[in-house]
Amino acid sequence: MGLALVLGILLLAILMIDVVEQLRTVGGDVRLSILGALNLSLMKLPQIVEQTLPFALLIASMMAFTRLNRRSELSIIRASGISAWRFLTPVMVLGVVLGLFTMMVLNPFAAKLTESFEQTRDRLLNEGRPTLSVSDTGIWLRQGDETNQIVIHAKRVAEGGVNLQDVKMI
Repeated sequence: MGLALVLGILLLAILMIDVVEQLRTVGGDVRLSILGALNLSLMKLPQIVEQTLPFALLIASMMAFTRLNRRSELSIIRASGISAWRFLTPVMVLGVVLGLFTMMVLNPFAAKLTESFEQTRDRLLNEGRPTLSVSDTGIWLRQGDETNQIVIHAKRVAEGGVNLQDVKMI
């Protein structure tokens, strides 16, 4: 119960901040409604859950043990001879189960929705803009890594950017 409460509060706060951030970044360039910003933020929600779940479990566990300590139940448990590991076991098992759930279920789902978020955001930001522009001198492309760089110059582009003509590679 405590985990759901803490996770819900954290996610609601983060979601509100992210909606405002989407309105500021994406909404600054294109017309974006609050529902559109909320839709974009909801696509990021599984990734946010994945990142905040360990902290939520920690805070929920601290809340539960603080509640037990206030009622002197922890002292009674320890005085009866029960090991601390024994009453910590449920929290540790829950942590392992949530870790496995996050790794096997939530992570792939979050990856797909994050990719969908990136595509939707790019589509919104690049709507109506040409995907390729050629200047008077042609098109210049650069490709490489830390050790090698290749500069590609083409004087003309045909078939919507599929074919480059009069190509030089430097």
